[in-house]
Amino acid sequence: MSWDFFIVNRMSLRDLDMPPTLRSHQELSALFIVTARVQVCPGFHVLSRRDTKSRRGEVIGRAEDWTRQENGVITNSLMHRSVKCEMTLSLRQPEFACHSCALLKRQCGKDLFGCLPTTGISKFKKESIMNDEQLKLKILQERKHKVNGIKREHRLRETIREEMIVLTEDTHTDIKSIFDTSNSSRLCEENNDLIRMWEEQVKVLKSKGPRGRRWHPKMIRMCLSVWLRSPKAYEELKKSGLLCLPSGRLLSMYKNNAESLPGLNDNFLEWMVKEAERKKLPQEGWNGGIILDEMAIQEDLQLKFVNGEAEIVGLVCLGELNADMQTLISGTEQASPATHVLQMLYLGNTGFRFPFAHWPTREVDPATLYTVFWDAVKWLRKGGFHVSYCGLDGGQANRTFVSMHFKGKDPVKEKFTTRNLFTYEPMVFYMDPWHNFKKIRNGIEKSTASAKATRDLQIGDGKIQWRDRKSVV
Repeated sequence: MSWDFFIVNRMSLRDLDMPPTLRSHQELSALFIVTARVQVCPGFHVLSRRDTKSRRGEVIGRAEDWTRQENGVITNSLMHRSVKCEMTLSLRQPEFACHSCALLKRQCGKDLFGCLPTTGISKFKKESIMNDEQLKLKILQERKHKVNGIKREHRLRETIREEMIVLTEDTHTDIKSIFDTSNSSRLCEENNDLIRMWEEQVKVLKSKGPRGRRWHPKMIRMCLSVWLRSPKAYEELKKSGLLCLPSGRLLSMYKNNAESLPGLNDNFLEWMVKEAERKKLPQEGWNGGIILDEMAIQEDLQLKFVNGEAEIVGLVCLGELNADMQTLISGTEQASPATHVLQMLYLGNTGFRFPFAHWPTREVDPATLYTVFWDAVKWLRKGGFHVSYCGLDGGQANRTFVSMHFKGKDPVKEKFTTRNLFTYEPMVFYMDPWHNFKKIRNGIEKSTASAKATRDLQIGDGKIQWRDRKSVV
């Protein structure tokens, strides 16, 4: 007698170690025992009834009303399941949902463009494309964040108040006198930065108000470094009262002093040279390489006002050569919103790092990347920086870009080394090792003996499977 297991007209339980044909009553009893242990895949909890759609508009998930009874209590919930749901959970290892539903949940958390049901609202999503349920949820989240922020501020103030020591008036006068008459050179004869910090605090505390304060460039540079990494942490440090620091508005003005335009800007090169001279970069530090990477951004256009004139920001800008080539290809001049940003960073042999250029793109093609890269190499030579290598990830466009330098030869046999077009010295291309490690890990992780596996890696007659590595751990 043959058997099959169906849930809602869908076959399931194909991963059981049960023969397809039953030959005795014992095998039939064993099948019923195993079936009784099977748990139906519930999907994952959502707040919206909207269907999940792929980028091509196909429905890949639907919401369902579920009713459960636990300890005599009946609960109703809205669950979301994949259209390819396996209907049952695995008996071999515990899991909250089947593989298809778990994969759909991860995609819902990452996708920012489709109408995906999530338990939260992405901060990048515009209110104009939200429905009533999402708008209500966003308002509740903002209220919750505001209340949590007030509570955190209150706890921080209470903590500072508990740790502070209240001095008597005589003690306060004595300490203030010591502070005013102390010799900063006795603080630390070898640490000039600590002396500078002490002198700046004394000068600021003696000023009549915030408008009369003047800050040393080293103080501005230190505060700007902290503020760029975490504005919230800088504000907490400023509000704590431990140090008197410049305001975030002043730091923002210093940051925007150098206009950041797409492409190669001479004012950035001048800034880069001054920064290298300030750090007293040795000769080997002026030699290094270019690290380039393309990252996805939200497709959006903004108006930027300069000297009373409006300028659109957010369009693709890869230089005049690229614009002319696109006009020749398409026959018309057209502007497209950027979906990615190509950024280049100079990394010296002594560790000097400086991001010097960016270009808004729609996934740059290898030919454009070729011209942009060598323009950057030539541009850096004007400031005295010499490029001898290029680091990039293993994307298809980057691999084609590297192959263009070897004119049909195998880059591996050439050891990924070509000639600099301007100095004829060796130019080395290398793929990001962490990117390669991640690809190898993902390949091994997907290599299983299951019929649904997308990988089946092997070396000779031996198979490489993830469960073998997992069992060792």
